[in-house]
Amino acid sequence: MVTGFSVADLNASVLERMRWMILGTMTVLLVVLTLATLLTIEIRRRNEQDRFMSMLSHELKTPLSVLRMALGAEGALSANSTAHAQQSVQDMDAIIERCLQAGRMEQGRHAPSVQPCNIADLLAELQTACASPERLAIQTQDVPPFTTDTPLLRIAVHNLLDNALKYSPAGSIVQVSTALQAQRHSSGVLVAVSNAPAAAGMPDPRKVFGKYYRSPGAHSKIGSGLGLYLVHSAAKQLGGWVRYAPAGNEMVRFELWLPV
Repeated sequence: MVTGFSVADLNASVLERMRWMILGTMTVLLVVLTLATLLTIEIRRRNEQDRFMSMLSHELKTPLSVLRMALGAEGALSANSTAHAQQSVQDMDAIIERCLQAGRMEQGRHAPSVQPCNIADLLAELQTACASPERLAIQTQDVPPFTTDTPLLRIAVHNLLDNALKYSPAGSIVQVSTALQAQRHSSGVLVAVSNAPAAAGMPDPRKVFGKYYRSPGAHSKIGSGLGLYLVHSAAKQLGGWVRYAPAGNEMVRFELWLPV
């Protein structure tokens, strides 16, 4: 018995096989891409964890050493040793608090607290609480109270002030100003913080808001590398922005804009 196949039957058979081959290839590619994506996420997570642990171990060693020496000293602690020990505790507390704040923001666990805010009062409060209030020269225009997430704004402004005080020459003045400023037909308030650079030099504009970023010259100071990262994250959640706007190599300047 002789069975014949038409050209149409052959074409249909070939097309069916090609269809299954294409489907199988696409399935394999999809599986490979999924595995590659998961692997990339895991590598990034581990790298992030390594950077976090490296930052913690590096930045906590110095204050812990100071405390160890103070506690190991014989007799009553001198006033100088006590002051160093207290400063070390404050440094470690600041690092831990920034880590917690960054974690809450990244995981969306920051509970919004929208309320009226007076920017002049907020700056006065932060100035009183900072370690060197006499170094802050604050100029505020008549900015009326506005509604915002005040605790989040406090985090942003506090970190801007702390960054300027920490990385400017000892005893130098940090200029802080506020002004009403419209952006793209939206009313807003601009908070500007300026300081002269110290040994740390000028920040790298490409990395300045990156997580854990610290310039090579900044490691003589205790820090987490999270301050400006928190400012950037808070500004975004508040519907505004922050930018690094230096005046050549003579002045470090950050501008925080918020809608009102």
